[in-house]
Amino acid sequence: MSKVDVQAEKFYRKSVDETLEILETTKEGLSSSEAARRLEIHGLNQLEGKPPVPKWKKFLEQFNDFLIWILIASAIFSAIAAVVEDEPPTDTIVIAVILIINAILGYYQEEKADKAIEALKKMSAQKATVVRDGDVQEIPAAELVPGDIILLETGDQTPADARVYESMELKADEASLTGESLAVKKEVEVIDEDVTVGDMKNLVFSSTIITYGRGKAIVTSTGMQTEIGKIATIISETEEEMTPLSKKIDSFGKKLGLMILGICAASFIVYIIRGEPILLSIMVAISLAVAAIPEGLPAIVTTSLALGVQRMAKKNAIVRKLPSVETLGCTTVICSDKTGTLTKNEMTIQKLFISNDFIEVTGTGYEPNGEFYSDGDKINTEIHEGLNLLAKIGVLCNNANLRKDDDSGLWVITGDPTEAAFLTLGGKLGITRENQQQQYRRVSEVFFSSERKKMSTVDMDLHDESFIVSMKGALEVVLKDCTKILINGEVRPITDEDVEKLTEAQLAMSSDALRVLATAYKVWKKDDDMDLEPENVESDLIMVGLAGMIDPPRPEVSGSIEKCKQAGVRTIMITGDHAATAKAIALELNMLPKELDDGKKHIIQGKEIDAMADDELRQCDVFARVAPEHKMRIVSVLQDEGNIVSMTGDGVNDAPALKKADAGVAMGITGTDVSKGAADIILTDDNFASIVSAVEEGRAIYDNMKRFINFLISCNLGEILVIFLAAILFLPTPLLAIHLLWVNLLTDGLPALAMGFEKPDDDIMIKPPRPSDEPIITKRNWYSYISSGIFISFSCVFTFYLGLQMNVEISYGGGYTGNYWEIDSFLHGLGIPDGEIIDIMEDEVLPHARTLAFSSLVVSEMMNAFNCRSETISVFRKKLSDNWFLMGAILVTFMLNLVVIYVPFMSNVFKITGLDLKDWGWIFLIASPRIFSEEVIKIYWKKTHEVEYVQIERED
Repeated sequence: MSKVDVQAEKFYRKSVDETLEILETTKEGLSSSEAARRLEIHGLNQLEGKPPVPKWKKFLEQFNDFLIWILIASAIFSAIAAVVEDEPPTDTIVIAVILIINAILGYYQEEKADKAIEALKKMSAQKATVVRDGDVQEIPAAELVPGDIILLETGDQTPADARVYESMELKADEASLTGESLAVKKEVEVIDEDVTVGDMKNLVFSSTIITYGRGKAIVTSTGMQTEIGKIATIISETEEEMTPLSKKIDSFGKKLGLMILGICAASFIVYIIRGEPILLSIMVAISLAVAAIPEGLPAIVTTSLALGVQRMAKKNAIVRKLPSVETLGCTTVICSDKTGTLTKNEMTIQKLFISNDFIEVTGTGYEPNGEFYSDGDKINTEIHEGLNLLAKIGVLCNNANLRKDDDSGLWVITGDPTEAAFLTLGGKLGITRENQQQQYRRVSEVFFSSERKKMSTVDMDLHDESFIVSMKGALEVVLKDCTKILINGEVRPITDEDVEKLTEAQLAMSSDALRVLATAYKVWKKDDDMDLEPENVESDLIMVGLAGMIDPPRPEVSGSIEKCKQAGVRTIMITGDHAATAKAIALELNMLPKELDDGKKHIIQGKEIDAMADDELRQCDVFARVAPEHKMRIVSVLQDEGNIVSMTGDGVNDAPALKKADAGVAMGITGTDVSKGAADIILTDDNFASIVSAVEEGRAIYDNMKRFINFLISCNLGEILVIFLAAILFLPTPLLAIHLLWVNLLTDGLPALAMGFEKPDDDIMIKPPRPSDEPIITKRNWYSYISSGIFISFSCVFTFYLGLQMNVEISYGGGYTGNYWEIDSFLHGLGIPDGEIIDIMEDEVLPHARTLAFSSLVVSEMMNAFNCRSETISVFRKKLSDNWFLMGAILVTFMLNLVVIYVPFMSNVFKITGLDLKDWGWIFLIASPRIFSEEVIKIYWKKTHEVEYVQIERED
C-alpha cells in the first residue's frame, strides 16, 4: 500500500469491506511487523512545522530598511571623516547607538514566531487503543499507521482520521474542527455523494473528542494527511500579509530615502561649486541625511503601538502582533465565525411548549440563571407543575454533567451539549442532578440511538420506593408511546387536537432553527407489577411538553454589529454549521434583511462556493457548512476587492483564515490553542463587543500616529531646508550632525511619543474606514509640511544669520573682535591657510551663532507640536488638560536642551555655548508666529473640505 493511495481515496464513500481492502487490513488489526513497515512509509502520526528562524537572523532583519541603510552609510562616512580629521567619531557613535536601540526594540516587540503548529501538536492525542497482532493494546498515538484498528469510547481524543465500522451510539464533538455546535452521531453506512467534512458522519477525525458511546474504526489518515494536518499545511503555507500601516511606512520610507539621496547629492554639488573642500561637502551631505531621516520614527511607532496594546488589554483584547492594532482601525469587513464567537457554543433551551402555551426562557449558555415568561408575563415557577416536571424529566433522563470551574468561574460540561442544556434548564428552577440524586437512584436505562430517536430512564424514589420513567426524544416517536397528556396540572387522555397543537408548536419552533425534543413520563407505585423490558418501560406514558434549544447569540453581539454598521464596517458570518441555524442567528442579529430577496443569494453553503464567481461571493452575508479552504477563499476574495479583512474565530477550522486575514482575532476562553497561535489579537472575554472597542482603539491609534508622523516629518523637512537654504545662501552650516540627531531623538521624539496619549475625536466611530490605499501622507499634510518647513527653516536660518552678525572675540593674532565676516577678512589678511581659518571659525566664531540656530529650531518645533495635535481643530480650542503628557514632554525637552547649552561637558560635545536673555528674546520672538501660520491653513482647509460621514447601505 502506497502513501498516494491513502490520500486519493474518499473513504466516506467506501463500504467497510472496501476500506479494509484498500488499506490491506482486517478487523483483527495489523501485525507489529506490518505496522513498523507502514510507519517507515507514512512517517509518525504527528504534525510537522517549519524550522524556527534563528535569533541572530531575526535581529539582523531589523536593519533591512532603506532609511536604515542610509544611516549606516552616513555613520561609515562620518567615521572616515573623523579619521581624516583626527577627531573623535562622535557622530558615528551616536548613529550606531540609535541603530542598535531601534533594532533591539524591534526584535523584542515583534511576534513573528508562529506557534500555531506547536499548538496543533499539543492537541494531538498522546495514546491510542489499537488492535495489533489480534490483541487490544495501548500505544503512543504517534505510532499509528493507516490500516490500524482503533477503539474509541466516551472521553477519548480521536488519535487519527478513521472510518467507523462499529458504532454503539458513538458521538463526537467536532465544533473546533467544523463549527458544528451539536455532537455528531457517528454511523457506519456509506455516504453516496460528495460532502464536506461536517457531513462525513461515518468518519472520525484526529483531535476531536468522543462525547458519548463507543466504537471501532479503521485508521485512514495520519499526521499531515489528516484533516487537522491539512489545516496545519494551510497555516504553514499561508504567507502573512503586511499590515496597511507597514505597507505605507515601507513605501513612505523608500520614497523618503530616494528624496534624501537626491537632496544630499544636490547639496554636495552646491558646496563643491562654492569651492568648499570635498570633506566638508561630504559632512554637509551627511548632516542633510541625518536631518532628513526621522531616526526616532521606528521606536516611536513601536512604542505608540505598545501603548495601544496596553489600552486594548484593559478592554479585554490581548495583542500578539503589534501592527495588527492599527490594522483593526481600518477594517472594512469582519468575517466572524458563528459558533463560540457570535454565539456562546453552549446549547440553551430558549422556548418550551407546555399545556398548549409557549414559555420563553431567558439566559444564554450553561450558566443556570434565567427567568420564564408567558405572553410577556413572568411566570411563578413554584406553582407551575408542568414546567417543573419537564425540567425534572430533563435532569433525570440525562448522562451529562454540569459544574462550575473553580479556576475560571465558568460553567463547563462533560457529555452531550443537548443533555447539558436540560441540566441548565433544571438549574434555573433549582432542580439539579445533586438534589435529584438525593431523592432518586437510577435502576435502568434504555439508550438513545439514531434509529430509536429517544432515550428513557427508570429511577426509584428513595422516599416511597416508587419509580418514575422519564423519556425525551423526537416528538413523532415519543407521541407513539403516550396515551395521556398533562394539561394545567391535570392528566387526561391525549386527543388528536392535542397532537395537532404539539405538531404545530414543533414546526413553529423548528422554523426558528430550534432543535425540538419532546418529554414524557409515568410513575410506577411500589406495589405495581414492574417489567423493565423496553417495550414495557416505553409505553402508556404521559406527554408533558416540548423543549426548543439552540446555540444562542451572545447578548451583546447585536448592539456591536449595529455599531459596526455605523462605523462603516460590514459583518459577515462564516460557519461550519447548518444553513437553517446560521440563518436564524443572522436574522436575530440583524445581519440579514428581515425580508430576504429571492433573487439574491444571502446564504451560501460550502458545496456551492466552489462553483461561484468571486463577485457573487462578495455579495453574500452568511456562509454555512464551509471547510477551512472555503474560509481562505472568502477572505482572499474580499481582500482582492481592496477590503481590510478581520477574521474572528475559536476553532481549529478557523486557524488558516485567521492567519490569512489582515487581522486575526481569536477567542481567549473557548478558543483552541491553534486559533490563538494563528491570531494577531486574542479576546480574553470571548466578547464580540470587544472587537468593536478594538476597532475604535485601532482608529484612535492611527490618528495619533498620523499626528506624530506629521510632527516628525514637518520638523525634519524644516531641518533639511535649514541646511539647504544655508548652502544656497553661501552661509556656514548652521547645525552639525550631532545637533540634528539630538533634535530628532529628543526634541522631536518626546513630544511625538506624548501624542500617542491624545484622546480620540468624538466622531471617530461614525466616520467610514479610511481607504486601504490612502497614503500615510495626504495632500493636506503636504500643505502643513511645506508651511512648517519654510517657517522653521526661515526662523532658524534668520536667527543663525543674526548670530553671525553679532560681535565675538577671538584670541588668534593677539585678539580681535568682530562679526563672522569681519573676522574672516581679518584672518585672511594675516595670510592664514583656509583649512586653519575653518578650524578657528569652528572653535571660536560659529558656536554662538549655532547655539542660536539650535535653540531657535528647538523652540520652533515645540510650537509645531501644539499645531500637530489636530489637523482641523484650532490649537486655541484644544485643552491642554486633554494631554498633560504632551505638556510634560515639551517641558522636559526644553530643560534637556538647557542642559546641553549650559552644562560645560555637554556644550563641549555639542560645540555650542551659553546664551543670554537678549538671545532668548530674539529666539522666542522669531519662533512663536509658527502657531499662527498653521491656524491659517486649518481655517482654509476647513472651509474648502468637509468631512463626510458614510454608513454601509445594504441592498435588500
